[in-house]
Amino acid sequence: MLTFCTDAFGRVMYSYKDLSELAGYTARVSLLLETMTDVRKGKFEKALVSSANSQENAKSMRFLLFMELKA
Repeated sequence: MLTFCTDAFGRVMYSYKDLSELAGYTARVSLLLETMTDVRKGKFEKALVSSANSQENAKSMRFLLFMELKA
């Protein structure tokens, strides 16, 4: 009986781990969808990570939006 209880407790702990991992993935997907919605509305501004100027970044963002809408 004690063996069954420890086995059941172990399965509950693994289930908790799996659920928290799933929650992390769900949060990331939710953030991605919110970001894509902001991009469509023109509210999202990409942070400059290269030496490209703002006009070049705006051009690349329009291209990415066009490709997403086309798909």
